[in-house]
Amino acid sequence: MAKKLFSLRGEFKNTRPSNLYKKIMRDIEIEDSRPIVAKFGGTSLATPERIRHVADNIVLKNPDRRFIVVSAPGKENPKDTKLTDVFISCDNLAREGADFDQDFDKISSRFIKIGEGLSCRNEMIKGLDEVHTEIKKGSSHKSNEWRGEWLNGIAISRYTGFNFIDPRELLFLNEDGGLNPVSYNIISDRLSGVDNTVIPGFYATGHDGKARTLPRSGSDISGAYITRGVNAALYENWTDVDGVYENYQEDLDDQGHVPIDRMSYSKMYEMASAGASVLHPDATKPLEEVSIPTRIRNTFNPDHPGTLILPDHLIEEQAIYISPTSRQHPSHESHRPEPRRFQIYPAVSSS
Repeated sequence: MAKKLFSLRGEFKNTRPSNLYKKIMRDIEIEDSRPIVAKFGGTSLATPERIRHVADNIVLKNPDRRFIVVSAPGKENPKDTKLTDVFISCDNLAREGADFDQDFDKISSRFIKIGEGLSCRNEMIKGLDEVHTEIKKGSSHKSNEWRGEWLNGIAISRYTGFNFIDPRELLFLNEDGGLNPVSYNIISDRLSGVDNTVIPGFYATGHDGKARTLPRSGSDISGAYITRGVNAALYENWTDVDGVYENYQEDLDDQGHVPIDRMSYSKMYEMASAGASVLHPDATKPLEEVSIPTRIRNTFNPDHPGTLILPDHLIEEQAIYISPTSRQHPSHESHRPEPRRFQIYPAVSSS
């Protein structure tokens, strides 16, 4: 009989919800009047059709989703190059004095298509002209890799009728790239009394006053920062799977894959650090520290409740079986176990 490599069942499944957990759920879903921050990934926003689905069937259906954090459009086809990498290529070519228009045409075609599909073509052309001018300067001190989020944010704000606020007004980074905590006060003050707002993810204002990016997949982190700054009731991270999944060996696949109902931030951080791409690991700490939950949701199956991630002290302590596959490294000063590998099983195709 095959042995299960890592089981979360003891902690997260087949348990009786505690009274505290039930109260948390009531507060989140019924009684709490604080806003929800919803972040949408690139796959969710890859085409005009998907953006309209997000806006019409998710964002505008719940008035509590008042702050929307958006990524750049994802790949339309698996063989496509990510738009962020195309922006980087344009910057590199411009710095070398080489022609970058062939690469920039790929960017223009995507955003003009989005503009036409969302009835904001003129805004996209204006934004693209601004980006082209900035890239053409070939500055070694400025990067434009964040422009995909910026352009997409403009398009989505026009379609939804929401406000647009640039994250450079809200998020300020220290020299080491970490968030300056004063940002939370700035977010609170700037967004106080402001509803229905689109905020691009992935970038902020650096210590030098210029636009600086967060780590790749950093829109998850942007969403967490905004969530904490507005003291939201819940952070929703919308992706292309039904939630976070247990890891089974291949010969256990016939048991099916059911997303975890609820889990702790520490376990989510462990899984994300080991390669589970459903949430960036750096998006966990800002919210765990202030006990704001996160829910992983599926854009393409919006009726599914997804996985609820809660602070550790709200999760019932139960044993987890771990096989002896985690090896100690004697050369490592902390003698911490080698990270285990996890697999996130897609429940719904994004194509």
